[in-house]
Amino acid sequence: MKNLKLFFIVFILFFVYIFLSAKSYSSFLEEDLSNEILRLHIVANSNSAEDQYLKLQIRDNILTFISSFYSSNMNKADVISLLLEKEQKIKEIIQTTISKNGYDYSFSFSITNCSFPTKNYGNITLPLGNYDCLNIELGSSSGENWWCVMFPSLCFVDISEGV
Repeated sequence: MKNLKLFFIVFILFFVYIFLSAKSYSSFLEEDLSNEILRLHIVANSNSAEDQYLKLQIRDNILTFISSFYSSNMNKADVISLLLEKEQKIKEIIQTTISKNGYDYSFSFSITNCSFPTKNYGNITLPLGNYDCLNIELGSSSGENWWCVMFPSLCFVDISEGV
């Protein structure tokens, strides 16, 4: 009986050790990934079909513009620097897209840190967590959002695949 209790205690301790090790490794991966990734996050004014369509037009116009200067040999800091350098032009693209669609929404543009859910890109899974992002909020920003990974350039995969 004494050996059974000892076995049970060792088994429980082993299980706790495995669980804590996995949790620690998962946290390490999440933190490491969040330091290496830059996301694009666009929040629509509302959930109306028109506002959701406008959000996607803004997404397409921004990504088309960014792809004209994006280079595969850039790192995250390079991309952030270029976004800040091109901030005025990106804001013009957003404003022009809003106006051409007959709206007069305000919008915000910031490079900040946002919380994101888990996202799968084929065989790559990005865990739930906080990531640096180019954050664009349209109007009251109470609608569904759209997001992708700008660095590395998985947004362009999303667009080409129609995701």
